Amino acid sequence: MERLYFDADGNEIQRSDFDVHHVFPRHYTRGKGERAWIDLFRVPMVKRWHNLGKESLHSNVELCPMPTKNMQHRMRLQSYADESTNPYDRFLHMNEYVHHIADTSRDIRTIWLANRIADNLERQAPYILQGMVEVVEL
Repeated sequence: MERLYFDADGNEIQRSDFDVHHVFPRHYTRGKGERAWIDLFRVPMVKRWHNLGKESLHSNVELCPMPTKNMQHRMRLQSYADESTNPYDRFLHMNEYVHHIADTSRDIRTIWLANRIADNLERQAPYILQGMVEVVEL
């Protein structure tokens, strides 16, 4: 089966032109359970927007803070309930959900952390959306 890859502007690109961005950094993980959780929130991105050069995401946005175990659990349940098959839609829905956690929580620490995470996700979003990759299988 042959695959074609397109960037956000509809230009055909090669497989070597993109890689995978982990919204939450993998080096934060403390075991395969957390690694699997982080893998729920990964998106393909054109390297130019992901990690190459001064205009890339990793050059302009610091690493996202790690949610607490309770927040991770809630986010995992929300991701399972999300029927989106597109990783970019799942990212945007999770961003909305983190805002919801920040708005509805009664715990000061959870509100503070959820706001930090939501702010980081908001700053990642333009790079992720500009670096989108569409895969077409022939």
